[in-house]
Amino acid sequence: MSRNPFADESPLFDGAPADEPLFLQPTSRDRMIENGVGTVIGVFVVLTLIFSVIEGFSASATHFFLGIALLMFSAVTVQLISWFRLGDLDPKFKLAILTMVLGVCLLVIVANVYFWAPPTVNPVCGNTAAGNAGGEEQALMYDTIDKQCWLRCSAGHGLDRSPSAPGVCKPFAAA
Repeated sequence: MSRNPFADESPLFDGAPADEPLFLQPTSRDRMIENGVGTVIGVFVVLTLIFSVIEGFSASATHFFLGIALLMFSAVTVQLISWFRLGDLDPKFKLAILTMVLGVCLLVIVANVYFWAPPTVNPVCGNTAAGNAGGEEQALMYDTIDKQCWLRCSAGHGLDRSPSAPGVCKPFAAA
């Protein structure tokens, strides 16, 4: 092996190399704060994962995949924190770890807002109206260009917007 010509050979401190710690020793108060904040964040992450699994099987798979993303992001953050506490990472990684912890907190907040958001109601049209056949309820959508409420047609049907019969759901013609 050749020697690195750009390496600095001068010591950073006076004394034996083994006497100086790589990181400053944390006080017991610092450790208590870190453990308290970590526990609170961990509880929220676990609760959000439970909610994502419950909502993922009942409502939408999007909830489940959001929980998986949260789990992976949290696992990487926990691993970096453990390496940092062991002294295997440089102190310059502290900012990256703090950013990832804030990212996990933000992801938990976004996931909970997404899971517990009330269903949206169209303020102009409402959610449903009597359909054109059989009196069944059909969803409505608001057209911002025409400023009108239109029926949302089921699969295999299209919305007829011709002047003769505007807003009627008609089945697609067989090709």
